[in-house]
Amino acid sequence: MPNSSNSVDPRCSLFVELKQQAQTVEQCLPGEQSQMASALAPLQAFFQDKVQALTWDDWPPERRSLLQSLRVEMHKQLRLLNTDLMFFRTAKQPATLAQRRRDMGDRLTNLQGYCDAILKLAESAEPHDEPS
Repeated sequence: MPNSSNSVDPRCSLFVELKQQAQTVEQCLPGEQSQMASALAPLQAFFQDKVQALTWDDWPPERRSLLQSLRVEMHKQLRLLNTDLMFFRTAKQPATLAQRRRDMGDRLTNLQGYCDAILKLAESAEPHDEPS
């Protein structure tokens, strides 16, 4: 049987890895800006090279549409994260630095939530392959 309960869409592993990389960047938030930049670069490259390149043509159109919306939001969070890092680099006041760290933390949390949403969407697609 091709859709057994242990056959998970292999594309999902990329979202698990993306989430783990976001968690790694999040752990760098208390550190120096160079440490954050060093952790953020691979996350952005992974998203661009692996996640953006995924195709989901085998999914129903409504699921593909939702997936595309989630990927657009993920891309937006990564762009804004890069902007936040740029502002963090130029900030001098402790309150501004703290706010930038919070902003970056919020974006990383959002990114992880989008990964979870995609994984849940893929999981829910498994048992409902039959037309309703």
